[in-house]
Amino acid sequence: QQVRREVKTVTELTDSAFCRDPLCVDALVLSRHLHTFLQQNTLTNTHLLNIQDRSVCVPVSVLQPLQFDKGDVLLA
Repeated sequence: QQVRREVKTVTELTDSAFCRDPLCVDALVLSRHLHTFLQQNTLTNTHLLNIQDRSVCVPVSVLQPLQFDKGDVLLA
């Protein structure tokens, strides 16, 4: 399976498309059908691609403007 093209919204997603998350600027949204494939993919196994729930990236995106240079956000 290959992700080949970018679409504008989540409603347009297919197995071969992705879209940018409007709330998390550093995140891409992929089809749920790709989850198993991506878990076994080299990109994920080598940590070049991280699969995470949106609830992880939203707080980071919201707090990003308040951070000092190279600051981190720790979620518990």
